[in-house]
Amino acid sequence: MNVFGDAPARASTDFRYGRAAGTVRRRARTWSRVLVVVLITALTSVVLLTGAGDISTFGLLGIVAASTAIWLLALWGVATRARARGLDALSAAAIGTATGMALLAGLDFFFVEGTIAFVELVVIAGGFFLLASGLEGVTSIPLRPRPRVVFVLSQSIPAEFEQIRNGVAGRNFDYVGVVSDNEASINGVGMPRLGRSSDLLKVVSGERPDLVVVPNQQRRTAVVSRLLNGGILVPVSDLPAFYERALHRVAVMSPSWFTSVLDPERPSYSPRKKRAFDVVAASTALVVFLPLFLLICLALRISGGPVFYRQTRSGEGGKPFQVVKFRTMSVDAEVGMPVWAAQDDPRVTAIGRILRKTRLDELPQFWNVLRGEMSVVGPRPERPEYLALLEREVPFWNRRLLLKPGITGWAQIHLGYTDNVSGAASKLSYDLYYLKHRSLSFDVLILIATLRLLFTGRGAR
Repeated sequence: MNVFGDAPARASTDFRYGRAAGTVRRRARTWSRVLVVVLITALTSVVLLTGAGDISTFGLLGIVAASTAIWLLALWGVATRARARGLDALSAAAIGTATGMALLAGLDFFFVEGTIAFVELVVIAGGFFLLASGLEGVTSIPLRPRPRVVFVLSQSIPAEFEQIRNGVAGRNFDYVGVVSDNEASINGVGMPRLGRSSDLLKVVSGERPDLVVVPNQQRRTAVVSRLLNGGILVPVSDLPAFYERALHRVAVMSPSWFTSVLDPERPSYSPRKKRAFDVVAASTALVVFLPLFLLICLALRISGGPVFYRQTRSGEGGKPFQVVKFRTMSVDAEVGMPVWAAQDDPRVTAIGRILRKTRLDELPQFWNVLRGEMSVVGPRPERPEYLALLEREVPFWNRRLLLKPGITGWAQIHLGYTDNVSGAASKLSYDLYYLKHRSLSFDVLILIATLRLLFTGRGAR
């Protein structure tokens, strides 16, 4: 008895549809690349021609070519990677624009001796930002094709599956379809059923995916063996690993997951490099923000009460230290048991509300960084009074204490402030992702993304 009815005929139709759709996607990607190159070249050419002056035609063509190459590098190598990390389109576009503007300014200073006027540089950067934002951080019309993914699912659909199909994660991958023996189990998935598990080799040969995702490690071993026996070489991932790649956080935590943190093949981010970055970033921030620092001190002094607020927090390894912040609450705001700050907390002063909204109350923590108690980027330090509760209610919560706490972090730019155990658990999933993937380039990306939060105030309390 064929409980799947006309599944083979349907699968054949799906294969033809998949090949046709794949051809359309490949052609769209090719023309989108051409369009992006043309738009960037046209933008730089028009702006530079208006101030060309006595530059020779050959020299102008060289500058246009170099400028176009720089912006393509910023678009493809920087903005796209930022988008792939899960940042929103505007943040990715801003990071790409800042990188391209810095490279173009360097080209102008060192090689063409001030040929590009500052106004021209700003106009080009503004046009690039609009272009990158309009392309949704280079994901809607990508220079780099999105990886094509085929899922091999079992009887049930995991809860995290809905998260990877929708939102930012859904725009970073091209979900081809699902291979499953149970047609009813994939209802509502929103992807075509490509066939049964017995059709796997035919599906992979016809669709040519970049990745095959299976439910777990045990199934992965069997699928890998089957693909290799069929002469097919295609990467195979289990769902927990794919969730991490798609959601940019650890969606499924287990003791075995932490073995990947200490994988000897993973590029290391040595404490020496981390410390050097912290000292340079903190010193620069204190110099740049010194006028604002003095202005805030004056405003708080005039309003009455102390300027700074010190509070005990748990640092690396659980070692307590005194974090320094600008005072944002009324004097003696907390009496007795510690209380998480709430939305529109009545204890916050008028000046404090502005400081919290813009996160300027965190500026004195750069002094904690110079003292070696904190890093610029890392998990936010928690109060010791909450440690017992969080360690009891949130599995593996104490693993975030393996790192120095940071002024900003991967969890902060995604979730902002949280005031309960559930929120702490969500932030832990991002903190553990940072623990595994930390690097100098990742720190720089997080720092730039944080600058945007200063203007939006998202996630502040």
